[in-house]
Amino acid sequence: MEPTAILLDGHFTRLIIRNAINRHPKPEDIKTFCGGCLRGMERIHEVNYYEGGAYTGIQNLPISHEPMNFDIHPAHWMRVRFQRKLSANPFFKFKTSWSSFDRWQIRLEAIEEIQKNPRQLRDDDFEPILNEKQIDMKIGMEIVSLSIRKLVKKIILVTPDSDLIPAINFGRTENMFIILVTGAYPSIRPELVVACDEHRRVNLPSLFRA
Repeated sequence: MEPTAILLDGHFTRLIIRNAINRHPKPEDIKTFCGGCLRGMERIHEVNYYEGGAYTGIQNLPISHEPMNFDIHPAHWMRVRFQRKLSANPFFKFKTSWSSFDRWQIRLEAIEEIQKNPRQLRDDDFEPILNEKQIDMKIGMEIVSLSIRKLVKKIILVTPDSDLIPAINFGRTENMFIILVTGAYPSIRPELVVACDEHRRVNLPSLFRA
């Protein structure tokens, strides 16, 4: 058996799963995805999930420009509920940091709706984009720690973040075999792929049809 650690950039993981199943993933969906990342004699030693905490603050809405307290925004409570469920699931080690507001972005569902039935944009057509702090640093530190402690033989990374390359390089000098999983996400920097031992393809639509 080959003990394997899976390190998940939470926002990125939810994005690639959501694109495959056309809905917001649940913790059970992420567990299924983790199982689908394994090959051969690999077995899960631990799964670390990294995601910024729910943002709290006041921002002006994108259309009406009225101030809105994020404590009552649906996106805030969706993230809070999801993270509570995930942190209560013993399959995951949930590791969080803090988040800042970046911008408003129109939802894909709103674009599709307006294309079918043209109308004026509304505030609820938009979702907030949050900037998660220190996620890459935490994942990088975990790669280094696992490589030094020799508790696993392999690390599966689910991330698009090329800032992790120095940590990946360190892991490989410590004889850690590092696998990159990116789903069908198109914008992966080639140097990140080259830095890892393997770029593994996971057929998400097939995985979730099973």
